Amino acid sequence: MDHGNRLFRRFAFSNAYAQSAEQIGLATAPMMAVYLFSATASETAFLQMVQSAPFLLLAIPSGILADRLPRRSMLMNAEMLRASCLAIILLLLINESLDMISLAVLSFIGAAGTVAYNVTVPGTTPLLVARQNLAIANSRLALARSVGV
Repeated sequence: MDHGNRLFRRFAFSNAYAQSAEQIGLATAPMMAVYLFSATASETAFLQMVQSAPFLLLAIPSGILADRLPRRSMLMNAEMLRASCLAIILLLLINESLDMISLAVLSFIGAAGTVAYNVTVPGTTPLLVARQNLAIANSRLALARSVGV
């Protein structure tokens, strides 16, 4: 097994985990709002809109950053941002100080990390895989995204 293969395999596994975490976060926040705060349908819809807004607002700026910054640091910082938001939500929940506003703000910031991660992945793959293996590599990443959904 060559070095590039190992690097891509690690990248593919981290991508699969990131995609799963993304979907868990997107599904969990509205359920938490209903369970913890007795959120109405309108409040739950607002929370889902807040979680979706970074995909609309930040995809292009994040793509520009992904093209200009080292991809590894972009991926790591994006995941750290998302993980930090989840950890803060957990800490606020444990301290019984989580409220709907905090959940919405942290969900927005976490989703911004998701956007940054997602726009960085396609440009990273050609750096890890030989040109003749690019189609197979991209299909594996697409499969991880589908399974994560």
